[in-house]
Amino acid sequence: MSRPLSDVVSYHAATPDQIASITSVRNATQTMLDTIVANCPPSPDRSAALRKVREAMMTANASIVVDQKAVSALNQVMPG
Repeated sequence: MSRPLSDVVSYHAATPDQIASITSVRNATQTMLDTIVANCPPSPDRSAALRKVREAMMTANASIVVDQKAVSALNQVMPG
């Protein structure tokens, strides 16, 4: 393994170049959350949808800031 797995769980501050991408993802996420709340009645399914949208945003942001070499190290341990 070329890098320690701790790189995957370490804090990764966004660079100035990455902030625009993170902001774009956040804005799209807010639009999706607002759309779900406005159109879906309160229910367990709506709650699940909101959580999954948040999860998608978090994963997208991680893909922007996390060093992909660190992710490769994790994939060697947890393939697929």
